[in-house]
Amino acid sequence: MACAVSVSGVAVRPISAGGHHWGRLDALPASFSLSAAPSLGAEALAVEPESPYTEGSAQGPYGQADSDNDVWDLAFLEEQLRESSRLGNTAAKGFTSCSVSFSDGYATSPVVEVKGEGAGQDTATAVFVDESARFWLHGVKSGVQIPSSFRFGTEEPNGDYADIHPPKGSGEHTYTVVLYGGTLDSGPLLSSLRKTPWHNRKRAVGSLEAIESDFVRRNAGKSVEELCRCSVVVSHEDIAKQE
Repeated sequence: MACAVSVSGVAVRPISAGGHHWGRLDALPASFSLSAAPSLGAEALAVEPESPYTEGSAQGPYGQADSDNDVWDLAFLEEQLRESSRLGNTAAKGFTSCSVSFSDGYATSPVVEVKGEGAGQDTATAVFVDESARFWLHGVKSGVQIPSSFRFGTEEPNGDYADIHPPKGSGEHTYTVVLYGGTLDSGPLLSSLRKTPWHNRKRAVGSLEAIESDFVRRNAGKSVEELCRCSVVVSHEDIAKQE
């Protein structure tokens, strides 16, 4: 007997059960029934079914080869089912993506486009950092709608933005927007940097973990979970070309 299973678009090869005795029922005539068995006679019933197993054989009653294949098939199928479950959980949380660009020039804050679908978060909190300069903080914005288009600024209570100034000769800098689920209030670290000059060295917070820890301190009971991130690369020479 064989059966084929498809999980998450992956076809699993048929599971063989050819060595099982009950698989031989297919060979009986359609007219045969268990109620007719007594009429066969003792001699007919005494005939043992053909079997590849003999006493002392190392293959066992169902055949070692079939057994090994079945174990492999079951293990593979279980892994595919687990993967399908993980993908299903991810889909249930929804999907969020973003893009960032200085489409209006480097003298203003960048434009961030946020897209979202599914049953995920409907608001987010964004931070803007220079990954090439010890995660120099350039922007914070809470209450970002999903989906939406926004800019960083200082008009809102938790809003912050400081212009980018990659030093001459330092090459390309990677400026990254990171979105966290929900509306989060800035902790003491981010609050202390709000509206300070772009060249304030304390803006070099060192890592995203420092920012996330600051959110945790101020938002007790809320989950600080990254939804997505997007980046734009800018050099001193890029800015000079626009001046």
